[in-house]
Amino acid sequence: MKTKATPGARIVLGLTFFVFGLNGFLSFIPSPPMSGPPASFVGSLIATGYLFPLLRSTEVDRTELAASAARRRDADTCQKPQDSEVSS
Repeated sequence: MKTKATPGARIVLGLTFFVFGLNGFLSFIPSPPMSGPPASFVGSLIATGYLFPLLRSTEVDRTELAASAARRRDADTCQKPQDSEVSS
């Protein structure tokens, strides 16, 4: 029996990840100042110049793939290990 909760949860979660993924590029949601080890870690991720944009673009891409009902099978294939990979 199919319920409306699954597609609804998929859309809400997809929109959440999409908004926060775009925030990594556009910075429209202000973040509080950090200090200590978390600040140095995030600073080192940003200083690499490629890892933080790669992380955010992957987040936006996977969000679109997971939220799309038409491409649900492709998203599940990309995000879950296959049975043959689990058993070996």
